[in-house]
Amino acid sequence: MPVYDVRDKNTGEVTEMFMSIAKWEQFKRDNPDKEQYFTNMHFSDSISLGIKKPPRDFTEGVINRIKKNNPGNRMESRWD
Repeated sequence: MPVYDVRDKNTGEVTEMFMSIAKWEQFKRDNPDKEQYFTNMHFSDSISLGIKKPPRDFTEGVINRIKKNNPGNRMESRWD
């Protein structure tokens, strides 16, 4: 379901709302003093979402070098 940022036209208060598209259409009809407020888009890739592992050469060549060269680091990987 989509997340909508809704701004109150009277107060300027912005609220985040989670609802289906059908409910959003009904909400707009029932609340003429509210409007959709557009903010920055948030994009993620499949690796940061945890859907896919990073390539092995990246893990071995970059992440492991960072861990090795920074004793006492607290880096953790969800794929270890």
